[in-house]
Amino acid sequence: MLISKLPCNGLIINFSEFEVKIYPNPAKDYFNLSFSDDTQQFDFQIKDYLNRVIMDQKTALSHDKIDIRLLQPGTYFVELMFNQKSNVIPFTKY
Repeated sequence: MLISKLPCNGLIINFSEFEVKIYPNPAKDYFNLSFSDDTQQFDFQIKDYLNRVIMDQKTALSHDKIDIRLLQPGTYFVELMFNQKSNVIPFTKY
């Protein structure tokens, strides 16, 4: 797995099967999850700094806009889970 920083203030996560982009980061109202392969179902959770699950969703879309308007400003973690693999990515809500 490879993680790269995007020039648009986001991240690219390379799973062996496909690539996931998370942007913008930091985000105010929404952030985007963009997948290189739209045939995969992907689970993700948003957790706070105490590891409490704030949001738990599945997506099968090649691009999904995640609403974070109800979150308080701060640092959160997106745990991406696919095919018994996972990765945790920090993001900031401002």
